[in-house]
Amino acid sequence: TNVLMAKVLDNTKCRQGKLRPWFILSLPITVASIIMMFAIPDMGAKAQAVWVVISYNLFYSVGYTMWYMAYELSAALSTRNVKQRSGNSIAGQVTKNIGTGIISILFPTILSVISHSVGGDKQGYLVSLAVMCAIAVPLTFIQYFYTRERITEERRVTEGEGELVQVKEASFGTQLKACLKDKYWVMFIILIFVYQVLNALKSVSQIYYAGWVVAGNAYGEAAAIQARFTMIAMAPMGPMLFVVLPLIKKFGRTKMIILGSAIAFVGALIAFFGAGSTMPVYAGTGLGGVGAMFYVYTMMSFTGDAIDHVEYSQHVRVEGVTAALVGFMHSLANGIGQGLFNLGLMMSKYTTPEMIGTVEKKGKLI
Repeated sequence: TNVLMAKVLDNTKCRQGKLRPWFILSLPITVASIIMMFAIPDMGAKAQAVWVVISYNLFYSVGYTMWYMAYELSAALSTRNVKQRSGNSIAGQVTKNIGTGIISILFPTILSVISHSVGGDKQGYLVSLAVMCAIAVPLTFIQYFYTRERITEERRVTEGEGELVQVKEASFGTQLKACLKDKYWVMFIILIFVYQVLNALKSVSQIYYAGWVVAGNAYGEAAAIQARFTMIAMAPMGPMLFVVLPLIKKFGRTKMIILGSAIAFVGALIAFFGAGSTMPVYAGTGLGGVGAMFYVYTMMSFTGDAIDHVEYSQHVRVEGVTAALVGFMHSLANGIGQGLFNLGLMMSKYTTPEMIGTVEKKGKLI
């Protein structure tokens, strides 16, 4: 669907731009699919499975893809001014990640309160997600009205009686060939892929790691410490924002990504060698969160630079292919990360300990 949506975006000809209309068009599909996922009717198990598959894919493959690909390209098409475009992208990443962090921390509490009020987890999930959808609808309209595609406007030509006509975009195959000839673009895609694989490995391992470190019930204490890991990793995104942004402005995005990677690596080493001791693990997690901020806030700001570089070197605009490949790499990396982790579990012959946090284990988790 990423490739299909890339072709749709390239072929979109509208006075509102090639991206903005899809913010609005994605809304009914996204809202309907979310409600469907948590409003599973009482019917046979096979019928319920079909319902879940349809609603899940309707959300991730259709509605979310429509919105996300338009969003990821919005900063890249906002202006050719590198400084302004970088600022737009970083501002978008900052608000997106802080919002994600806040929801990750608060949602379990919100869900608990609503579930208690409506009398059950099933209805609690449905009402909670319905509230989220109700909040998202007006915010999406705000996003639509306050997004401007200056590069799309620049590429329009006037024909006939003042009618604006969009310049015809190159085919998907032509764009892909142009991208693969540009080393800067290839490096950009590879870096995104590598980071997402590592991030997927970290996320999936956190579940097992929390259960391995904490003494107590696997479905109680392990869940609590996992939530604590998330809170500690997300906590620096607020206060450290006032440190990170000035550093990026002064020293540049590339240098700060390198510095952030080094900080994250040191944090990972502290957590690794402190395995079994809670405080070193928390300290390493927090330090890793600080280091990751430099990448998370800045990497996607290179999207517009990569597109412009291909246009300069190959004389072809490649928004469609870039958006498709970035989305595809995210999905592929998550699958590969989980696959590599499961392979590690198989090779180490890991089995769940009889008592969480005890030294008597049937296998090792590295």
